[in-house]
Amino acid sequence: MWSNTPSVVIGRHQNPWLEINIPYVIENKINIVRRYSGGGTVYHDLGNLNISILTEHSYHCRPKNLSMLSNILNNKYKINILPNKRDDMILNPGERKISGTAARISRGRAYHHLTLLVNVDLLTLKKALKSPWIDRIETNATRSVPANAVGFLEQEVKNITVEDVRETLINGLTERNNGEIKINLVNPDNDGEIDVNDWESLRSWNWIYGKTPKFIYKYTEKKIPLEIEKGKIKTLDRELPRILPD
Repeated sequence: MWSNTPSVVIGRHQNPWLEINIPYVIENKINIVRRYSGGGTVYHDLGNLNISILTEHSYHCRPKNLSMLSNILNNKYKINILPNKRDDMILNPGERKISGTAARISRGRAYHHLTLLVNVDLLTLKKALKSPWIDRIETNATRSVPANAVGFLEQEVKNITVEDVRETLINGLTERNNGEIKINLVNPDNDGEIDVNDWESLRSWNWIYGKTPKFIYKYTEKKIPLEIEKGKIKTLDRELPRILPD
C-alpha cells in the first residue's frame, strides 16, 4: 500500500493524448505515468491509497480481493461499499466509484492493483482526465470508461485520512490471517529498493509516449489527418510534441 504525489496513470495500451488534458497536467506539475498493466486511466494524489496484491496465478481472483477489502471497510466505518462487475468499488448511496482496478499476469504470477479514493481532489481529477483532443483522435487503443459518478470515503466518514484507512486494512488483513502477517516498510528514497534501469525506462519519453498504439489525429480546423505511430508523425518522422497543435 502506498500513496504518491499528483499523477495521472494510463494503462499499458492507452493513448495519453486521448486520455489526459496534457496542457493542464504539465502546467500543474502533475506526473504522467504509463504502467505495465492494462486497463484505464486513473488519477492519484496523496488523498488516494494504492493497493497491490501479488499472488501466484492460481490464487488470483479480483472479485475475492475486492470483497475482502470492501468488507473490512464496511465493518470498520459502517458504510456501504460494493464491488461491481467491472471490478470497481462503488460507494452507496449514489453509486459513486471510489476505486478502479487493473491487473497483469505473467510467468505464473499475478498482481492486482487498485486505487482507493479517501479524500482526493475531485476538481483536479476531473480536469486532468478531460482531453481537449478527444474529438480529433481515431484509435483502437484501449479507452477509459468514465464513471457515472466519482466519490471518496471522506464524503461518508468525516475527517478520515489515508493513514486511517491503511491502518484499518492492515488490521483487517491481520485478523483474517490469524495474526500471521508481516509488515515491511519500503523507503522510496532508498535507491536499493528500486531497480534503476526500470525506473529510468518508466520515466522515458519512449515508454510514456512512444508506446502509444498508432492513431490518426485530425489536424487544424480542416481536420487534415496525420498518422501517428510510436508517438511520431509518421510522414515527417519527428517526435510529436506533448502539446498537440490546434
